Amino acid sequence: MNVVLSENYRSDAVNSIVYEANARVQDPVYGCVGIISSLQRQLETLQTQLAFAQAELVHMKTLHRIDTKPPPYMASGISFPANKDLSNDVDMAFAYENGAGESLWSC
Repeated sequence: MNVVLSENYRSDAVNSIVYEANARVQDPVYGCVGIISSLQRQLETLQTQLAFAQAELVHMKTLHRIDTKPPPYMASGISFPANKDLSNDVDMAFAYENGAGESLWSC
């Protein structure tokens, strides 16, 4: 094997063989494959958690955007008084043609 590899990669190959041998001692059945499988499961779990966290972040940003928007009646800068008596308002009153002067609006 050392003949096939260039000198630059020989130390990496030896380190890999030592790592695989130690993994086989710790887990005689699976060795390195068991470690790789375990790491892949951890990676999948972390990716799922990350996706949930990103979705929650988008949801929170959406809620924040909704909370910070002005109410529709304030969008044009006009505010409506809550308890204004409109019964005497000229725009809201209508007199009968017979001159009785009774309002048709009941506000």
